[in-house]
Amino acid sequence: MIGKVILFVLLVISVTIFLQRIVKLIRLMRLGQPDGSFGDVGKRIAGLLKYVFGQRRLLMVPYPGIAHFFIFWGFVFVVIGYITTVGQGFYSRFGLPLLDGALKPYYLFLLDLLQLLVIVAVLMALYRRLIWRPPGPVYSAGANILLFSILAIMVLDLVGDGFKIAIAPEGIDRFSFASSALATIFSSWAVGFSLGKNLYLLFWWAHLLVILFLLDYIPYSKHLHIITAPFNVFFRDLGPRGQLTKMDLEESESFGTNRIEELSRKGILDLYTCTECGRCDLSCPAHLSEKPLSPKDVILNLQHHLLDSGDELLRLRARPKAEKTEEEKGQLIGSIVEEEALWSCTTCYGCVYNCPVFIEHIDKVVDMRRYLVLSEGKAPPEAATTLRNLERSQNPWGLPQSSRTDWTEGLDIPLLSEYKEVEYLFWVGCSSSLDARNSKIAMAFAKVLKAAGVSFAILGEEENCCGDPARRMGDEYQFQTLVEANLEILKNYGVRKILTTCPHGFNTYKYEYPQFGGDFEVWHHSEFIGKLLREGRVKLKAGLKEKITYHDSCYLGRYNDIYDSPREILKSVTDCGLTELPRCKGKSFCCGAGGGRMFMEENVGKRINNMRTQEILDSGAEVVASACPFCLTMLSDGVKALDAEEKLKVFDIVELVSQSLEL
Repeated sequence: MIGKVILFVLLVISVTIFLQRIVKLIRLMRLGQPDGSFGDVGKRIAGLLKYVFGQRRLLMVPYPGIAHFFIFWGFVFVVIGYITTVGQGFYSRFGLPLLDGALKPYYLFLLDLLQLLVIVAVLMALYRRLIWRPPGPVYSAGANILLFSILAIMVLDLVGDGFKIAIAPEGIDRFSFASSALATIFSSWAVGFSLGKNLYLLFWWAHLLVILFLLDYIPYSKHLHIITAPFNVFFRDLGPRGQLTKMDLEESESFGTNRIEELSRKGILDLYTCTECGRCDLSCPAHLSEKPLSPKDVILNLQHHLLDSGDELLRLRARPKAEKTEEEKGQLIGSIVEEEALWSCTTCYGCVYNCPVFIEHIDKVVDMRRYLVLSEGKAPPEAATTLRNLERSQNPWGLPQSSRTDWTEGLDIPLLSEYKEVEYLFWVGCSSSLDARNSKIAMAFAKVLKAAGVSFAILGEEENCCGDPARRMGDEYQFQTLVEANLEILKNYGVRKILTTCPHGFNTYKYEYPQFGGDFEVWHHSEFIGKLLREGRVKLKAGLKEKITYHDSCYLGRYNDIYDSPREILKSVTDCGLTELPRCKGKSFCCGAGGGRMFMEENVGKRINNMRTQEILDSGAEVVASACPFCLTMLSDGVKALDAEEKLKVFDIVELVSQSLEL
């Protein structure tokens, strides 16, 4: 009887401590802004099955992924076993109905198998953390506490069951093969019933105490993600990856994010869910090029600020905003997150793409940029110049609109103002219109369209910037101004289908203009050329003799999953096949131009474009093809900086197609 009383008291204390912490975390999360609708429950449940139970993203890195997979599933079975353990503390013959009948032999077998696999997985994890220590994860004592606790739970449970079987064997025990093997050993030691029972109880209580310790330790530790990760996966953003949040500039009391309370509730859940695995850092071009940005530190610094200041934040919540001092408002930028770190981001999506628990880093970075630009009027000098140029001249360089048609001279390119009944608008974009090198992309694409008999026209001097640089730099006002002007022009002409050679324009028109009523069929030239090839409207002759590789643009690849079409096009113009880079497709390394970085100098650390260019040179490629004007510029600059112009040529895929046309 005394044992049951002790068990009951321990359970009440442990569960109370656990619930107190969870309630506080929920209260802190509710400081954030309410999120939008969380529809499509079926897709969210499918995500749970794929990413939580299937551990899909964790397995992208095999060694820790496999170890975590078995630890996770061992943990699931331990939870089931924990219910049984507690129940048996009150009633010795307690068992879960589903697992106490025909399924019990399978459960016992799986439990022992998983416990052994968890022991192996924990040893793998300890080796990685204590001996191997690869870059990326935070090597904290807390992780070791959890791993040793899990190891203790598995060993104590197996040994305890071994003593139980040794003193009171049953026929079904043979399915607990590991515990039965231990029971055989214990029996050979001539352990008597009384000693065996006491040892079983000792291990049973020790097993229970470690479980209760973990129940209360996890909500206070870096392993809070064990509780929050399923919720973070379930409530992940199901919208297009390349769609930033639309700001209501007329109704918003503040612009962007500079306080914890200005994060969304899902954003605060992100902070709870960080596993400190470091995969975001290992995929971040800014971090890898020695810039001050660490996506992991952005999340962890915000998390520490929230948890350390939680009581004060809750106390101040009831006070009117006007009565709070600036210090009490809890400024994030400058004290928690460095400004220079925010401006180092290329918005390449590598951090989000590789995060196993769907933390959304980029939204937070851009929202803090929005605060700096819209509320403080602060931006790096080159960014400020770019934004002024967009306001005054509708392009990042401040060039006159008349320059947009210079590339068309002598090419007989139709203007939409003169040929209104065309099927497609070719949105040339600022870079392909105004940059002397990149205008060759526009020329080549126009040549291909004509060869295929495609009905198209351009806007010419009526074309403005699509707004991508303004939005990524944080100037939502300028972005929306450009959107409004562009939509008016497009609607006046009745445009329904848009072709573009720029992944940034493609992403903006396809996923961000619909936020403002712009509903268009948008094609990137890589997919449109692939369509023309499949339809037989253009024919190519393979003739390229040099070794060729392809550089995946972030906004075409990670953001829009367009990987195959550019490769199929390149395979049809070369006799030598396609050489893949070590970091390709979803793991491609950024050129350094995204997030408005195209228009800002790199004065800290290594140059990202030079790092990528060196990787291409190391592959032995003689030609690198891209499908983005920004990438072409950055790689071309990298080739010049590395004095490799004789070794490596840089082209857009459409230039190679244009050269290979069978006319």
